[in-house]
Amino acid sequence: MDGVCEQVQKHVVNFCAYLEPHVEKWHLELQGSETALCALTNQTEQLRHVDKTELDDDDFQQMKNTLKCSIYNGIEEEMVVIRDVIERLNKTNNTLKNKLFTLEKSTMDLYWDDKNLLFNGNATQPPLSKILMYGFEFWQYFNKRYQFISDSFKCLDFKCKNSVATFVLAFEVDLNVKCVRELLALTQYVNNIKAIT
Repeated sequence: MDGVCEQVQKHVVNFCAYLEPHVEKWHLELQGSETALCALTNQTEQLRHVDKTELDDDDFQQMKNTLKCSIYNGIEEEMVVIRDVIERLNKTNNTLKNKLFTLEKSTMDLYWDDKNLLFNGNATQPPLSKILMYGFEFWQYFNKRYQFISDSFKCLDFKCKNSVATFVLAFEVDLNVKCVRELLALTQYVNNIKAIT
């Protein structure tokens, strides 16, 4: 049983060590997307104004088409940047999920009624059940936020002001919510594989 507990503890440390870097990656990616989102908002607004403008002149129509082409090129450039951000957020979410599910799977052979620091916790590590419960809430929060971003991206209509606004709003993620703060605070000292012996 001690070997199983040690293996679980390794997964606990591995999971807890990834929590803060995960939040930091989200912070940096969201921060890095701000310029592209602002440019996208401006360019889609320009596109809507150009589309609304009508004159019965061949030169004007040619200029309008050239301008629209230029705006679409700018939109595409910003979308490449934003698409990369979304992919990196997905990658870090998948890493978090894998670490959590590996930890959860490793607990299958544990006898939860044993008297063990892994189950009861100590001064530097909360009980395993609390890590699992809060860890799931933590992952679920980031998964929902990513899903909102991804869904907004799939439904994005450049010609619809509300669609663009919803997409930009999806990137406004509160990284200081209760489930994030609590798990980071609870696990900040979990860094030792031998902490449960």
